[in-house]
Amino acid sequence: MSRGKKKPLLSVAQVFNKCQDGVSGHTKYSKILWDVQEAEPEKCWNEFLFCLEHLLALPESNTHVERALRFVATFTSQRPSGRQEAGDAFVEDVLTHLVSLAEAEDKVVRLRVCQLLQLIINNQADEEAALSEDLADSLLETMLARLRDKQPAIRCQAALALARLADPGEAGDFGEDQVTASYLKLLSTEKNKDVRKAVLHSLSAARCSLPEILNRTRDISDEVRKMAYAAVRDRIPLEFLSLEQRACLIRRGLGDRKPAVRDCAVALMCHWLNEDAGGSVPSLLRLLDVHNAEEEAEEVLLALIECGRLQPAALTEEATEGDPGLRRAPGSGPMLDEVALMWRIFCTWLQDEGTAKGRAAAAASGAVASVEAARASDALEALEAMLPVSAEELMVLVAVHAAADGPGFAARQLLTVAARCVDLSDAAGRAAAGDLVRSILTDADVAPAKDRSMAVAIMRLAAQVAGSPSELAALTLDAVAQCLHLEESTAAAASPEDWIRKEDCWLHSLNLASVLLEGTPLKGQRPVATNPALTCLADIGRRLVIPAMDMGPAVRAEAVRCTGLLCMLGDGCEATAAADCAQRIALLRTAFLADPGAAVRAAAAKALCDLAVLRGTTLLDQRYTPLLDHPSEMMNANPAAIEEASLPVLDVLLGRLSAAGGRGASEDDDYAVVSAVSEGLAKLLLHQQLPGAQHAPLQDAETHKVLAQLLVLACDPGLAAAARMQQCLTVFFHAYAPQSAAAQGRICAAALPAARRALLAGSAPAKSAAPQLLRYVLSLLQMEIKGDEDSSSNGHVGLVEHALKEALACPASQAFKPFIAALLKLANCLSLNGVTQEDVKRIKVLAERAVEGLKDRMAAKDAAALAQRLSGLDQTPDEGLSEEMLRALLASVEDMGAANKDLFEAAAAAPPLPRAGRPARGRGAAKLAAAGRRRRAGPSESEDEESSDSTDDGASGSSADEQEPALADSNTAATVTTARDKRTAMRKQSALPTRSGQRENVAPMEQ
Repeated sequence: MSRGKKKPLLSVAQVFNKCQDGVSGHTKYSKILWDVQEAEPEKCWNEFLFCLEHLLALPESNTHVERALRFVATFTSQRPSGRQEAGDAFVEDVLTHLVSLAEAEDKVVRLRVCQLLQLIINNQADEEAALSEDLADSLLETMLARLRDKQPAIRCQAALALARLADPGEAGDFGEDQVTASYLKLLSTEKNKDVRKAVLHSLSAARCSLPEILNRTRDISDEVRKMAYAAVRDRIPLEFLSLEQRACLIRRGLGDRKPAVRDCAVALMCHWLNEDAGGSVPSLLRLLDVHNAEEEAEEVLLALIECGRLQPAALTEEATEGDPGLRRAPGSGPMLDEVALMWRIFCTWLQDEGTAKGRAAAAASGAVASVEAARASDALEALEAMLPVSAEELMVLVAVHAAADGPGFAARQLLTVAARCVDLSDAAGRAAAGDLVRSILTDADVAPAKDRSMAVAIMRLAAQVAGSPSELAALTLDAVAQCLHLEESTAAAASPEDWIRKEDCWLHSLNLASVLLEGTPLKGQRPVATNPALTCLADIGRRLVIPAMDMGPAVRAEAVRCTGLLCMLGDGCEATAAADCAQRIALLRTAFLADPGAAVRAAAAKALCDLAVLRGTTLLDQRYTPLLDHPSEMMNANPAAIEEASLPVLDVLLGRLSAAGGRGASEDDDYAVVSAVSEGLAKLLLHQQLPGAQHAPLQDAETHKVLAQLLVLACDPGLAAAARMQQCLTVFFHAYAPQSAAAQGRICAAALPAARRALLAGSAPAKSAAPQLLRYVLSLLQMEIKGDEDSSSNGHVGLVEHALKEALACPASQAFKPFIAALLKLANCLSLNGVTQEDVKRIKVLAERAVEGLKDRMAAKDAAALAQRLSGLDQTPDEGLSEEMLRALLASVEDMGAANKDLFEAAAAAPPLPRAGRPARGRGAAKLAAAGRRRRAGPSESEDEESSDSTDDGASGSSADEQEPALADSNTAATVTTARDKRTAMRKQSALPTRSGQRENVAPMEQ
């Protein structure tokens, strides 16, 4: 070849082959292909289409196919300089051809088309991202249709392709955008995690989409949760989030069970510190609202310390805003609340770090011990540098903040520092700390301990000052008596201001007393103090609790808490204190039954349940019963206790649960009380499973009643607002069911009574929660029992027989069809371990009668399957039940039907709930509507959560809102629109918004 002769151009096929060698040569081969297109436009177009369609039809997914697709995207985004118009026309022809193939029958073609479209669109530079209006509309319509495709991978690529087609509108809030609306709808129904990830990656941040993005932080898939935190970090500035949303993100992210999700949440916190707070820790704490989200703010700082972003031992002035810290001058005034919290967290972390490293050094040897000892020394030296020179100076600083106006937030932080990080072994420091504690405890004007967290901080420092529990009790009781002037017999204040101040003093004193009672090992009758008003702990009930029950709800709630703690003391329920114990139990029952304050009733419920766990329900009833011999003494004090005197404490608690949820539920139901009772009873049942119980367990009938009521609450849709309670019950049943065969036997005994109660509680039998409850019971009974315990005594056989009898005794109406189907499903799926031959023959007769008598096809199918299982277990199939046993069996079915007749009639007579927005229609209309719903059912509703492929090669699923038109000839190749025709038709250009950094698609959101 001569030197001046030009090298011949490669063909289009050769370029496609070369580009598969590596991504690094894509730019080079893009220029070559544009040169080929300039030299021979028509030939290049035909060859390009041939190679492109061959690429789209390749079923396998490998590196070479992916490189070729990426090359096409690179080629269409790198238009040659000086030929912009010709390049735009060529790219639009490519896009038009791809859009025409997006509805092909072959799922591989649809997938490749959507994948290539999203690569081309997202690779376009901002100045080149302009399409004709017709093409943009066609592309939008086609990709919106692919969002409803049956294949998850196609929906995923379509979601990515629509990312830059979102239109913020005139208001800039994406409120009327089709793409954003489709994204939000898909997120709420999509079961495939990859599709949800793609939608989150593409969704624009706006006021309408922000709640759904935050909801994805609770997604079942950890990968989607990671994507949600990344979306918040990249697209949503901190000022756009409300204080509640910030706290929610912190709780969910830092408390996630997956380390990868926690790392993403920590990266979000680092972003807040660097970008939104400018690297300043106090500024970050101000953005988190430490007064209402103190725990969340502390978790953020600890996470930043753990990841290495903050170094407490080497803080800079920028990080602390130049604050002098705990070594401030005496006249410099109190520090800000955020600054006080910051120093408290840093000091306590250094103290804990030094202690942990010191223990590690003591347990290790050699070089490891030296390293750990050096780390402990560094942490303690940094702590000494933060704290004041002497303990007296720190106590003065705490006193200044305690005397300042405000809620005492900073004073509480400094009290924690003084209690946990200061050595009070020297006499001067201990004396200064003692004076500080006494001044705070007896401060009747400010009453700082009316906040319970403040009371905990004060008592923690008081415990460091006192040498023993008895000294701590004496210090507290003397201070409370002095604060309330209990030794004086003065009349109550007349003005409202004095009354409010009086209630603050009582709340202050009761908080201190409850904190003291929670941690003391002393007995209630032991004298510890010198003042005549409060000599022993038992005097708290006589001198503090009883007068406090005439005050506000906050004071009454704390008084009830103190009453429960007094009963839990070492001699709280002994025979020597029987009279005081009876009075306290009567007060708790009265508060639980008759107090108008929800917080008071919840505190009483927790106290009664804790006492039942600790002492047993039998002892509580025994201590309370003698009080009933003198009703006149109690009539004025607690008439509700006299009215409910005949009921044991367990029936009192269950009565409150029976009144909650179901048909009689209202929006004003006391969910706090119901949650407290249900959690307490769950703890009681779990406590009975522990070996070495100190009190008599519940009787079997009582256990069955409790389990039945808890099952009803766990499956009651009317109690959806009590999310904490239902989560607690779910955890309880999953821990209780596999404990033993006896535990499963108790669940079996409680299943049908619970189902009947749920059936009666529903608005109609067909709408009740009874079928759901039976399915939940089945899932519990299918759990594997822990250990090697024999499962033959798990009660499954008895439940199978009773479920069949219940199904045969149930009315054969359409309303009870779901209930009967659930009963047969339960009977068919339970194990038959330990079944005797007599049981086999008896249950077989019931199953065969169910097959003959039931009209429901699915129920009859389950009954037939059960009868077939029993036939395989029957060792003497030629012998049946005797006439006497058969008559007794059928009589038991009739007796069950007669016993439940009133229940079934009451359930059937329940007035149905109104069905708004849905007119009545005849049978024919119902069939047509059902057929329409089947055609409109979205594909994601029936897909498996983690599915990524499907065997159906249909073009697409159907929309939930509109039926997709039939695709008659869409699988054939459409006629290619030439570049000349497209250029003459192109008029109006519509620019695609950029998504670089994801910040440009942030709609304005007001705080």
